[in-house]
Amino acid sequence: MTIAKKWAFLAAAVLAAILVSCRKPEPAPPSSRDIATPAFPRAAAVPRKDAFFGLHFDLHPQATDTSLGADISEENIRALLERVRPDFVQYDGKGHAGWTGYPTAVGWASPGIVNDSLAVWRKATRDLGVSLYIHYSGVWDSKAVAEHPDWARMDANGKRDPNATSVFGPYVDELLIPQLKEVTAKYGLDGVWADGECWGAQLDYSSRALAAWTAETGDKDAPKDRTDPRWLEWKMFHRRAFERYLAHWIDALHALLNLHYSVDILAEHQLIPRLKEFPLVVVPDSHKLTDEFRQALADHVAGGGSLLLLGEKCARLFEPLLGVTLEGGPSRRTAELASAMGVTNADGVWQKVALTSARPAGFIYPTRDTRKGGEIAATVNDFGKGKVAAVFGPVASIFFRSHHPWLRKFIGGLAAELFPEPAVKVGGPPGLDVSLRTTRDGRLSVHLLNTTGTPLPDRYGFTDFIPPLERISLRINVPRRPKSVVWVPDGGRLDWTWSDGLLKVTLPRLEIHGVLVVEPGRPPA
Repeated sequence: MTIAKKWAFLAAAVLAAILVSCRKPEPAPPSSRDIATPAFPRAAAVPRKDAFFGLHFDLHPQATDTSLGADISEENIRALLERVRPDFVQYDGKGHAGWTGYPTAVGWASPGIVNDSLAVWRKATRDLGVSLYIHYSGVWDSKAVAEHPDWARMDANGKRDPNATSVFGPYVDELLIPQLKEVTAKYGLDGVWADGECWGAQLDYSSRALAAWTAETGDKDAPKDRTDPRWLEWKMFHRRAFERYLAHWIDALHALLNLHYSVDILAEHQLIPRLKEFPLVVVPDSHKLTDEFRQALADHVAGGGSLLLLGEKCARLFEPLLGVTLEGGPSRRTAELASAMGVTNADGVWQKVALTSARPAGFIYPTRDTRKGGEIAATVNDFGKGKVAAVFGPVASIFFRSHHPWLRKFIGGLAAELFPEPAVKVGGPPGLDVSLRTTRDGRLSVHLLNTTGTPLPDRYGFTDFIPPLERISLRINVPRRPKSVVWVPDGGRLDWTWSDGLLKVTLPRLEIHGVLVVEPGRPPA
C-alpha cells in the first residue's frame, strides 16, 4: 500500500526544500463539467503563488530562425486560452543562445522575427485575465559572451567559457537588468521565469573572480581540483557570489515584478499561511531555512502536525524538536541502511546522535552484517501534540540518484508512522502517481497517473513505451455512502463498496491518466 502522495517529490531534494506532501484534499480549478460557460474571461489574473496550471513555451531563438511569429494571431491564441483555460502563460523572452524572440533595443533580437509574438500574447492574455511571464536565460548567454568575451567565466586552465557568463562581471548590470526592465515595461509582464541560472553558474577563474577570492581570503591563488584542502571553501565562495548576484538583479526589478523568484522563498511563503491543511510536511536536506519558517513548522508540530526531515542538514536546524543530542559534527562514512525489505548502501555524510526523549526508527551498519555495529539512522519524537521524524544522513540525495525501492520503503515507513490515516490508500506499483482534489461542487476526485518508464538517469531523457497498469485498488475515506463513483474521462461506472466510512474501489486498467470522481451522498434527514 502506498500513501496518497508517493515519494517522487524527493527528486527535487538537491535543488531546494520541497515542503509539501501528503496534503488533505483541496479545491481544484473547475473542469468544463464543473462550471457553466462562459466563465472565461476572468476579471483579474490569478497571482502566481495561487496559480495551479499554466502553459510554458521553452523556445530558444537562434540566429538561424527565419519565421518567428509568422503563424501567430490574436484569434488563435484566444482560441487556445479559451479551450485550455490556464492560470498563466510563460512565453519566450531570451534563450540560452542569447537571442531574444521579441524586438529589443538592449540586446540582440533574432533576425528571424517576422511578427512580435510577445505583443500578441500580451494582448490576448490581458483581455482574458491570464498572467503573462517570459522564459529568460540568465548566466548562460552565448551571444553575450561572443560579443563581450570579457564577460565570460574562465575555467581552471584559463580557457574562456563559450556560453557561461561570470557572476563577478558586468553582464548582470549591462545586459540582464536593463533587458528585463525593458521587456517588463514594454509588455507589462507579470513576471519572469529564469532558466538555467542555478546550474549555468560554474566555478570561475576569471581575473574578477580571482581578485574577489583574494580580497575575501587573502590567498593569492585558487584551488584547481578537489585534492586542494581549500576546495570546499572555493566552492562555497562561488555559492555566496551567486546568491549575491541573484539578490542584486531581483532587488533591481522588485518594483516591477511583484513576485518572489526564489523557489525556496515562494515555497515558504505559500506554506506558512496554509500549514493547517497539511498533516505531514516533508523537508529534504535543506541547509538553510528562515527563522520565521522554522518557528512556523515548530508551532505546526506542537499543534498536532507532523514533520519529516530527510537529512542531517535540515535535522540540525530543528534540533530542539528532535529529542536527541547531536554528538560532534557530521562526518563522511560507509553506511548500510536497514529497511523492511533489506539492506541498501547509504554512504555519505551522517550525524551521530544520542537519544533523550526520541525513539529509534532506523539503523545504519558498517557492513551488511546487521548483527553488530548498528548506529541510529533515524528517530521519531513526540513534540507537543504532534510528531517529528528525522533521518540523519543523505537519504534524499541518494533517492534522487537511484530511486532504490528499499530506500523508498524505509522512508515510507517513517511517513506511515507520522501520518497513519491518509485520505486515500492505493494498492499498485510505484509508477502510479496519485493526487487528491475536491471540485467546487463538492465531488472528491482522485487523479491517477501512470508514470511507469519515466526516465531517471540524466542521460536517458526519453520514454518510448508506457505499459498499462492493471487491478489498482483504492481505499478512500468517505464519511457518507456515495451517490455514484465514476471513472473519467470514459464515464464508465465501477464496481465499488462502501461501509463504515470506507470506500473500496478496484480499477481494472489504467493507460496513462484518469480521474475517479466520487459524487457525495445526501446527508441523513
